[in-house]
Amino acid sequence: MEIAGKDIIIVGSQSGTVTYDYGNLQQFAVNQYSYLLGTLPELIVLCINPYDNDTYIRRTINFIENSIETKVFALVLFPMNVRQDWQSIYGTKYHMSEEELDQKKKTIETNLEIDTYILDREEDIDQLFERIVSYFSA
Repeated sequence: MEIAGKDIIIVGSQSGTVTYDYGNLQQFAVNQYSYLLGTLPELIVLCINPYDNDTYIRRTINFIENSIETKVFALVLFPMNVRQDWQSIYGTKYHMSEEELDQKKKTIETNLEIDTYILDREEDIDQLFERIVSYFSA
């Protein structure tokens, strides 16, 4: 990459590129959109929560890819979920079992047709790293 005169700059942003609902102006993701425009990433690895439904993830991918010229390259699944009770996403968090993680990963990859990696699995993150290096080396 040095010989080719290319640089890799890694940036990160807070979640919520697309709002869950439109009931409160504070939930509008103006800062995330400005950040996206300011950084213009060539490639995006989108981190998702287990409780994010497929529609929300797809809306986020579509928004990002249609806002700037970029590609959501992969998804990274956070391994903590929340117990579904009256507290909704503010409830008690728990680490998902390996079986739950495998099932969620498989469901996401099947429904959204995008490679998904589990955040706290070293082998997954190593595979993602290798794919990114390969992408930028081509």
